[in-house]
Amino acid sequence: MCHQTVELFFALLGSAAGNLALTVCAEAVYIGGGIVPRLTGFVATSPFRRRFEERGDLKYMMQAMPVYLILDEHPGLRGAANCL
Repeated sequence: MCHQTVELFFALLGSAAGNLALTVCAEAVYIGGGIVPRLTGFVATSPFRRRFEERGDLKYMMQAMPVYLILDEHPGLRGAANCL
């Protein structure tokens, strides 16, 4: 049941990320914070990428779009430090 829940989470995340990427005409998608960086081993086998790319005629565009996982625990603080 836990495995199915995580699979469903990544499927929904892939759909939401794909919709948002198309809405804002993104060139890349960055995912960080929360639970995703802790489950990096599961991302490759999850339905995330399939659901991210399921966009009908725009599938070719989504296949070329990179998705990055932010693994830094405090990316906001690192960015603020770089600005200083």
